Amino acid sequence: MGYRCEVWRPGGARLLSAVLAFAALVGGVPGRAAADGDTDRIYFVAVALEPELEATAGRIGAAARSSLRDLAGIEWRRADERYLGYPTSAIDRLARGKRRLEDGRRAYLELEFEKAIELLKQAAQDFDAAVAAMEDPTSLGEALLFLGASQVAAGDTAEARKVFYRLQSQLPHIEPDPTVFNPDVVEEYRKAKPKAAPRSIRVESEPAGALVYVDFVARGKTPLVVDGLLGATHRIRVARPGAAPYLQTVRLRGRRRLLTVKAELNDLVPAAELSASVDELAAGSFRRGVPVAVRRVAEHLELDKLGVIRVSYGDDPDHVRVQLVMFDMRSGRPVLRAEGATPRAAGILEGSVQSLVASVLEPSHATDPPRDFRLSTIAPSSGDGVSFEQDEPEDSKSVWKTWWLWTLVGAAVAGGVVAAVLLTRDSGSGGDRSGRVVLEF
Repeated sequence: MGYRCEVWRPGGARLLSAVLAFAALVGGVPGRAAADGDTDRIYFVAVALEPELEATAGRIGAAARSSLRDLAGIEWRRADERYLGYPTSAIDRLARGKRRLEDGRRAYLELEFEKAIELLKQAAQDFDAAVAAMEDPTSLGEALLFLGASQVAAGDTAEARKVFYRLQSQLPHIEPDPTVFNPDVVEEYRKAKPKAAPRSIRVESEPAGALVYVDFVARGKTPLVVDGLLGATHRIRVARPGAAPYLQTVRLRGRRRLLTVKAELNDLVPAAELSASVDELAAGSFRRGVPVAVRRVAEHLELDKLGVIRVSYGDDPDHVRVQLVMFDMRSGRPVLRAEGATPRAAGILEGSVQSLVASVLEPSHATDPPRDFRLSTIAPSSGDGVSFEQDEPEDSKSVWKTWWLWTLVGAAVAGGVVAAVLLTRDSGSGGDRSGRVVLEF
């Protein structure tokens, strides 16, 4: 694997520019707090380049935003409340649910099943109450999974099957791992499999074009018919940027095969302008400057950095291509780009996006970005700056991608360049007359 950093700077200042630029690249972290102690206000939005990918873009945006909630040194909450339109208390309820989930899971592993049942029931209630702010339903799925397992262990198989029925109806991609749960739990989960004929929900909204979530997963924009739903209780959320979400719990049962839901959305901020600006993010090029639509979204959400994710078709129906561009509103330019492909399967797509975001914002504490993604910084549009590319290593766990090693290497290289230039500045052999300094190692 190799790194290449090229810095263009006219006149005698080119060495200092090279050193500073390289130090910023190897030591700088896009999501870290500024030097003066201020916290970066960062957020992510995702848009589809083709209408058929609206649901996938919704899932990708939700996964990216959920990653922010697990990273330190980043301010995202105010933007999240404005963009998703939920009340302040929702995030607190989610946090309480996660604490109860951890306590309940620990009680299950310590064979304190009655205690686990109580804690996990409360956790599931917290997650249900905070559905307006729920971007990642994994915690709810795990709460239901461990709740059912605890009920099986306590001998209450009837209640366990009810919980497993809900889990399979709403979050079918979450199921008990046979290497973690005993055979009784796996068997009760299998017996709870829904057998009812699939049903449909038609969702309309005023205004139209809002994103529909059924059972915590984005399905597309209104008007929309969601097919293949089982006869069970389903959670409906209809949302658009800057508006209070419409929430409804519906029960599909009996002979009725189609249920219609009509949602009215109330603006909390100038939602029409914010929503239109988000839609405009799918158009134009991001290679120079900050597009007007990006500025508008960032101003509405009061951001220092905005990550825009654009989703397009992949090489086959099972994959999509993802382009992430991070805009720095203070410098007025794009600063980082990540491009790659990811599977569309539930759970896999979300994990891939979350890994990517964590790698971009917290590289010193995260795993490497997904194998099929390529990250690079973007040179200033004036041409007076830095371009930086990273070759994809064969071993994605290589020590050569750790931040501390490259910080040390950067310091050594910078020191070597300083010494070399000082020795040669008066000898007439000071390097490329075009003003370009190239560092390769």
